[in-house]
Amino acid sequence: MRTIIGVDIGTSFIRVAVGEVVEDNSVRIIGTSCEKSEGLNRGNIVNIVAASNAIRHAIESAEQMAGVQISYCFVSSGGNQIDCQQGVGKVAILEKTKGRREIDQSDIDRAIECATAVNITMDREKLHVAIQEFRLDNTSYVIKEPLHSLAYSLDVSVLIITASRTSIRNINACLNSAGYDVAGVILKTFAAQVAVTTKEERELGSVIIDLGAGTTDILVLYKDAPAYIASIPLGGIDVTNDIAIVLGIPFDEAEKIKIDFGCCWVENVDQNSTVIVNGVGGRPPEEVPNSKVSKIIQDRMAEILKMVGNKISANTGFGELAGNIILIGGGACLDGVIELTQSVFGTSAVRIGTPDGFGDLNQECESPEWSTAFGLVAYSKDKGHENKESKKQLSSKPRSGNIFSKIIRALF
Repeated sequence: MRTIIGVDIGTSFIRVAVGEVVEDNSVRIIGTSCEKSEGLNRGNIVNIVAASNAIRHAIESAEQMAGVQISYCFVSSGGNQIDCQQGVGKVAILEKTKGRREIDQSDIDRAIECATAVNITMDREKLHVAIQEFRLDNTSYVIKEPLHSLAYSLDVSVLIITASRTSIRNINACLNSAGYDVAGVILKTFAAQVAVTTKEERELGSVIIDLGAGTTDILVLYKDAPAYIASIPLGGIDVTNDIAIVLGIPFDEAEKIKIDFGCCWVENVDQNSTVIVNGVGGRPPEEVPNSKVSKIIQDRMAEILKMVGNKISANTGFGELAGNIILIGGGACLDGVIELTQSVFGTSAVRIGTPDGFGDLNQECESPEWSTAFGLVAYSKDKGHENKESKKQLSSKPRSGNIFSKIIRALF
């Protein structure tokens, strides 16, 4: 049986999942660990030594739980170092004597190569090429698998995901310094969608919103393919900062209040409940209405969600997205986040995304915070081959409703 390791490097926490590919080609999680992040700022590695130490501790803990020795990992990337652009390619499918012929794999490869022949600046590198659709003979009919179809020409549309070359090098440097090889770097939301979405949601059109600590990442899915990705440089840290500033307390105290009492939908809060805030500099503890704390959280979370909606409406041209808005990440654990998202986007089609189909999990891992780590394992099981360089590094050696229209109506 094959073992796959996913390392989700987040602003606040590093989560590691060790999965085993069993006989029916499904994945069973056999080890997990979670360590506080060091050396990161809004998803970017800013101190390689500190980040490397935290990563090593997290992976070692997962190794001990799983009872395996790890030599390579699939690692997540996201945040503002990621960008996307569309690519289109067209090739002729001709046989000298008969005109059209059956499409073979070399034709598909030529079309994709043509679609990805775009200018990319020296400071960036391709992370993924996601095939969106194929069309035959200039028709409007979309097909997913053109192999062996008869045609004169083949068109393909792709979404090209690029990453900052520096960020990829920093990820490799951190893992290498910790004693591990990087088998592949995978976009966080690409990995998470494998763990938390259904095929029907991807076909109908859905939005994944990863409410992280330092950033909020977005993935729009349509017709079972990625359609758009984006990131907003705001997240849970900003919510905590707001609490700290308004209440005049340290960041750590504000974070504890957010976790223990935080709610981002004031209507869910008992108007008579209070929160005890420890005094600073000799001040006595203060009793603060819980509704006041929730209003602080709600205002910032609503701002973030409105920015997500603006990004989607400004950069996608779909007439309809009839699936769900799926919330993942630490922010998805906040009480009231579903109600707030429904209000901002004007739709009831909102749910929390939690990992599914990974065997018996402990309660801690049945959480939206683990979507990316588990998704890395599931995604890499079949699609880790996308990165040709990653393939070379693999080693078994010991370690040395209509959502879109409602978004428009709600925002404009």
